[in-house]
Amino acid sequence: LAPENLLLQIIQGHQLFHFGRYDDAARAFRKLPPEKIQLEDYSRVLLMAGDLTGAKEVATRVLAGRPNASTQCHLAAIHAKSGAADEARKILRALEAQAEQGMHIPYAQIAWSYGMLGDFESARRWLRTGLLEGHGDWSMLSLRSADKLEMFGKLAWYWEIVDGMKFPPLQMDNPYFTLEQAMRYGRGTVGPATTGTSTNEPPKTLAVLPLANTSADKTDDSFSDGMTEELITSLQKIKGLRVQGRMSSFYFKGKNETPQRVGEQLKVEHLLNGSVSREGSRLRISADLVTAASGFSLWSTNYDRQLADTFAIRTEVAQQVAQALKIQLGMEETRSLAQKPTANPEAHRLYLLGRHHFGKATQAGWSNAIQAFNQAIQLDPGYALAYCGLADNYNFLGGSLMSGKEAWAKEKEAAQKAVTLDPNLADAHLSLAMALAGDYDWPGVEREIKHALELDPNLALARDQYAWVLTSHGRFDEATAQSKLAVELDPLSPLMHLNRGYWFYLARRFDEANVHIRKALELDPNSPWALRTLGSSLLWKGDKAGALALMEKAQLLDPDPSSMGSVGHALAVSGDHAKAEQILRDLENLAKQRYVTPAATMLVYLGLGEKEKALEWLEKCYEDRDPQCWFLKVGPFCDPLRTEPRFQALLKKVGLDQ
Repeated sequence: LAPENLLLQIIQGHQLFHFGRYDDAARAFRKLPPEKIQLEDYSRVLLMAGDLTGAKEVATRVLAGRPNASTQCHLAAIHAKSGAADEARKILRALEAQAEQGMHIPYAQIAWSYGMLGDFESARRWLRTGLLEGHGDWSMLSLRSADKLEMFGKLAWYWEIVDGMKFPPLQMDNPYFTLEQAMRYGRGTVGPATTGTSTNEPPKTLAVLPLANTSADKTDDSFSDGMTEELITSLQKIKGLRVQGRMSSFYFKGKNETPQRVGEQLKVEHLLNGSVSREGSRLRISADLVTAASGFSLWSTNYDRQLADTFAIRTEVAQQVAQALKIQLGMEETRSLAQKPTANPEAHRLYLLGRHHFGKATQAGWSNAIQAFNQAIQLDPGYALAYCGLADNYNFLGGSLMSGKEAWAKEKEAAQKAVTLDPNLADAHLSLAMALAGDYDWPGVEREIKHALELDPNLALARDQYAWVLTSHGRFDEATAQSKLAVELDPLSPLMHLNRGYWFYLARRFDEANVHIRKALELDPNSPWALRTLGSSLLWKGDKAGALALMEKAQLLDPDPSSMGSVGHALAVSGDHAKAEQILRDLENLAKQRYVTPAATMLVYLGLGEKEKALEWLEKCYEDRDPQCWFLKVGPFCDPLRTEPRFQALLKKVGLDQ
């Protein structure tokens, strides 16, 4: 009726926010003229929409112009959600001190900030104070808004405070009625409220151990391992349940550890184990949910079904686990768990086979994975996960077995298809983010990773890859927070520890880097990537002999061009130019037989101190879209070239000059 009315547009933005439609609220605010945007509210909207960087920038602008307790509370919440808990607590301690001196602090705002930190006891203290003393405190009127309900709605004491506010009852035609009823419905049965106490109870914790393969073919674990992964993925969709990542679970494959020991190492309360047997069209699955501390079974069952019932069994197991742990599923969770990614059992088998081959991280494994994923797609062209698998495969091939330019194009095509087929699939958006990096589309990369995390905040690989993007831009503090979350979500994953170590290496924090790289080697002693990365870190610490020994060991385990380049670089830096120059000749001869990344030759020339040659090969890296280009801004190996005009031009071409 009045599309140009700015006041109505502002009200609409606020209403969308309070109802939990954060992305729509952000769009509504962006449509306003800049001078009409209420920056403090806009920052809050950006935070809930997942744009932590934007939220922090806006909040900082507000505080620079008008310091106030409300925005300080909000900034603390931004730090908490970003993983910078110490910064958040520092702000909150200062606010508590100001409150003791008589300054008014918005009760619900500071409570919400404490909630972001997981400190629900402090949150309860502030809300109770607000109920008793907060007459006229505007923030207490927001207890029914979506951000507060999402934070506190499963806690019984919260509803005591809401009821104590004596809000007028909502009518059924009010959109907030549905939101509030959804939370109140589970008041006595969801999460912490099940105890009826007012203490803070964190989400239940669970690890899914690798399902034993009891099929006739004991050598083919692709189906049982795939079923394990899919159970992990399904259970991770349940709010109120934190499920450890795949790599941490598979660390225990074939190991005869006690439930107590597994629980201690994974920091979980519950374990789900079982077995899978596939004979022809029949599928038999056993599942047993136990308490880690005692080993006592909470629930167990056996399924004997047709192979076509695979997804139905997976859904039933997830639902039964939730019921056994007294977690009530919401409508959206129930709907999500019931989704079938494909109706074709053979396409599903081929997809699991592709994932199995992909996990081997070998040339033969990648080749077999591509074949399996393509076969799955031929049987079901609408199978989004199969396209994700194909995209991820090409992500690893780029700069290794083929040029990045060729690999990223294929990766992008597959990832875009996956997103088109299933826009709500977090893995698809993560795959697309990685593909866009090949085009140096950094805003697109960050947008897609954030979207993946909105869909699945517990996707460890998304946290890890977000840390990579942040590191490549020199945003080290943010990267450290994201990689910390990745390790917490998958604590026994060699990859998560290795990458966290590599991000520290790129930040020149070599001692911290070495701690995490050595942890990765403790979990996987024969990882060529970890050996090379630790060697690089030692080289910059001045331990040339130690670095060379590690890189030579990596080359023995994986004699690929990247390993040769690392050894050649270490030899050159150590003063053995003759051997380094021989590696240059070896790389030249090898390039006549297979693809050789130009980064390998570039590294050797850098070690030899031949800047012009190094720049020549670095420009070839750009032409090939080699992964090394992603780290031009921060990579220690580039330090000798930073003042060169040709290097500055390359930095601008890859979008890392700011």
